[in-house]
Amino acid sequence: MPPSLRFVVLLLFALPGPIAVADDGPLLNCVDRLASPDGAKSEFDRLPGVRYTCMELKSGRHVLVAEAGAKDLPAVLLVHGLGNNAHRDWRATVPALTPKFRVALLDLPGFGASETLAQGYSFAGLAAALQEVASQLGLRRFHLVGHSLGGAVSLYFAQQHPELIERLVLVDAAGILVKPVFVRYLLEANAAAYGMGSLDSVMGVIGPALPGGVDGLLDMLEDQSGMGRFLVDNPGLRGALFGNQVIADAALGLVEHDFTTAIRDVRAPTTIIWGGDDPVTPLRIGRVLAARMPNATLNIIAGAQHMSMNQRPAEFNTLLLQALVDPPKVKQPAPLPPASQGDVRCVDQPQMRYTGTFDTITLTGCTNARIENAWVKQVILDRSSLSLDNVTLNSADVALTSKDSNLKATGGSIAGRIAVRADASRLDLAGVSLRAKEKGVEVQRPSRIYFSVSDYDAPEYRGTAHFVWPPAVLNQAR
Repeated sequence: MPPSLRFVVLLLFALPGPIAVADDGPLLNCVDRLASPDGAKSEFDRLPGVRYTCMELKSGRHVLVAEAGAKDLPAVLLVHGLGNNAHRDWRATVPALTPKFRVALLDLPGFGASETLAQGYSFAGLAAALQEVASQLGLRRFHLVGHSLGGAVSLYFAQQHPELIERLVLVDAAGILVKPVFVRYLLEANAAAYGMGSLDSVMGVIGPALPGGVDGLLDMLEDQSGMGRFLVDNPGLRGALFGNQVIADAALGLVEHDFTTAIRDVRAPTTIIWGGDDPVTPLRIGRVLAARMPNATLNIIAGAQHMSMNQRPAEFNTLLLQALVDPPKVKQPAPLPPASQGDVRCVDQPQMRYTGTFDTITLTGCTNARIENAWVKQVILDRSSLSLDNVTLNSADVALTSKDSNLKATGGSIAGRIAVRADASRLDLAGVSLRAKEKGVEVQRPSRIYFSVSDYDAPEYRGTAHFVWPPAVLNQAR
């Protein structure tokens, strides 16, 4: 099964089930279709104190739109994530906002009680539907709050329509990382939690027989995963495959989308709210967004998972109101590096931690090491595993050397004559700026190198970096 489809399966396991349906009569053209598999017109569960309309778009399709609060107050538009609960995911949020805001909600096309998009799922199509809803409601400028898939849609919308956005709030936004990294995270972190134990068992049996064990199996599947991109580019075939399975269709588009330019371009004051124990979208994504967006701050709700607005409603609502009411926070410039601690070496020691300024950090046989909030000239890895968090590597020679090692870098930069030298290693770089005078990436023995929402400036390639190395432009040149 291609990673894109495995991602869909895992998200389906992770999402809450549909809510029971009320019996007080359907709203014309907006009925909860998934709650009525026999085709009967069943009314969706209404939130108390909310005004509902079934809005017709220019395409002739209908979407369920809800409002609460006085119409002369500043406006907030709430965008839900995957799942048929749709706008009802915000049940604990609406009462906290209505004293100060006009609150608008909708069921995204194909979710809850809204009809599907006319031309298949895409971020452009979802953003166009949002824009039309806002226009019909008379929202000329508003705060935009999105959760999970809705966070990704909101990020895309804020890039496409900056003139409409007052402030942006992203809650446990899904996707963002390059597809193989996100899918691998879901498989490794969530398989047991979401009933995929049988997959674990199969991988446990097959994995050891493959070069590289379970990693080797995932690599093999990854190399054969071009079907996801093919389906995204062919909505007719995708519709034939998924039918009315909107969640699968939208999730596929999510993991295939590149948000690098949106993250770079959005200038609206942005607050990122994340569940500290989110098993669906890792906190690392929130850290990447905070590091890469020009005007963003990150708030973590300890103990919350993916549905932080319902799992920790009091904490969530406090943070959300602060994001919408308080003066926007100004991103502080990076501090000047302190005096160097010189060269340090780790040999066969687990879980070492480093912060501050160093000339060279050398790790040999050291597992689960971490360097964070640091300035380093060179990092040398041999049979080690390391996380870099907000680290600046700047060398006159090779900035990062990795042999038989695993590295995960989040934020920061890597610069040198040669930025990265990889030798039989696995490198996962997210939100990283790579700069090199002679060569950005030099591969000795075969390695796996992933770039997510990063940028790359070297003689062999210049541009955004959201791909598995080498990028297609280099493959074509060869």
